[in-house]
Amino acid sequence: MKYPFSPHVSVLEQSSPQAGDRLVRLWAKRYVPNLSMLRLEANPSLVSELADVASPSGRAKTVAKLERLLHKNFQLTGIQTNDLFTYIPKMVNVAEARQISPCVAQIYQKALSVYSQQSPSLSSLLARPTAATANSSIGTVNCSMALYKEWTEPMLEELVIALEPVLFHLRERLISASDPRTFGFMTTQFHLSIKILLEKLSPCEQVLLTPYFKFVEEQVCIPWQPVCKAAAQYNPNSPILQIVDQLLPATSEIAHLAYSRAAQVYSDHHSRRGNLREAEVMKSTIRDLEMFQVYLWLCSLEKNMAAVEEDLFPTCVMVFPSIGVTGELVRQMLRFLVNEIMARLEPTQTSVLFPYTQALQEMFSDFDKKAAEFTKHSHKFAGGSKRRQVLS
Repeated sequence: MKYPFSPHVSVLEQSSPQAGDRLVRLWAKRYVPNLSMLRLEANPSLVSELADVASPSGRAKTVAKLERLLHKNFQLTGIQTNDLFTYIPKMVNVAEARQISPCVAQIYQKALSVYSQQSPSLSSLLARPTAATANSSIGTVNCSMALYKEWTEPMLEELVIALEPVLFHLRERLISASDPRTFGFMTTQFHLSIKILLEKLSPCEQVLLTPYFKFVEEQVCIPWQPVCKAAAQYNPNSPILQIVDQLLPATSEIAHLAYSRAAQVYSDHHSRRGNLREAEVMKSTIRDLEMFQVYLWLCSLEKNMAAVEEDLFPTCVMVFPSIGVTGELVRQMLRFLVNEIMARLEPTQTSVLFPYTQALQEMFSDFDKKAAEFTKHSHKFAGGSKRRQVLS
């Protein structure tokens, strides 16, 4: 699958005005900087600091700091990922994965380049709180809305354009890898890299740069672009499009609720990344639950399960067993997820979506057996899926 958005066509112009454009804008809103984390109303001194960090010179300083650390940190990340996979002998060809690691570093360098070039006008948005807004969240809310218009939409388009060639290069390297489980190694490295790099930044820098890193990580595993492209083919009154349009903004909330239910039922579950309730495990689990939802929307819009069969399922088979995620946990997570989704729909809507939720659950019902077959005959999966988002 080629990228749905041409490098020379605006991301927001590529979808139809009635359907796909709406989903593109919902997608873009995932990357609005979360200024509420800074509590600007309670910390007025941070306003000037945030303005400095967001300025062209401030961005240049942030990028220079991370570029100096990038190579060293990726070596560290490789060591941590290696330690993770050494729990299972010969689980992955680490030497081969290390050769692909520079591709991951290049992707982050491209994202940093886009970050350094974007500098929306923040002087009016980051003015000190007035008496009317000093004790409320109004100033932060207004700031976030303005940032969405001035920042997030251009950010989305520029990142898609900048990352296409380096993601394509990563795709070629992963396809040529002799061990298909190298994909699991790479996804782990992406996750650890973001954590390590953000730890080197101030709170203001973290708030401004996190959306860029979040976009990079999601490009690896969540097919947002294909969903927007598929939606562009529909009339806005289409029942399935209305369902997707209704549920897509609640993707994170649904994932959090499904995770909370699973963490309650499986409070003693440990993977090789830690207990299900640990912060980093929670974050990656919620991201995976968001990924499952977006694949469900893609299948429902494409009217077939090919995206799950060819992309999602093989990826899960490659990654989950290697980090100690059991088939029972996967099945129950999906059950909790589907229950949360269906609870938000009218009866007529559930009948539209039911064939796809049922097919998704059935596909993972024999997950342990499929994983065992994969371990025994891993050459059948060599090269990975050609439809996977990181390979698109």
